[in-house]
Amino acid sequence: MQQTPPAWPLSAPPDGGWVVFDFAVEPDGSVTDFEIVSTTDKRFNQAATKSLLSWRYPAGLDRCRHQVRVEFMLER
Repeated sequence: MQQTPPAWPLSAPPDGGWVVFDFAVEPDGSVTDFEIVSTTDKRFNQAATKSLLSWRYPAGLDRCRHQVRVEFMLER
């Protein structure tokens, strides 16, 4: 699986957070049909969505649904 980490939103809180998505993986490996299930702060939503839509799963599988939590944490 190919994942692009999310960019940190400049307006986001420094203590981090997360966004939980429910989404479909298509037979070509692309991510579609997503919704945000929960989030710690709406300021993370756009960056997390952009990251999620760039992910690629192995092609050739049947369409399936997943749920994932995209984390935002600063290294100290």
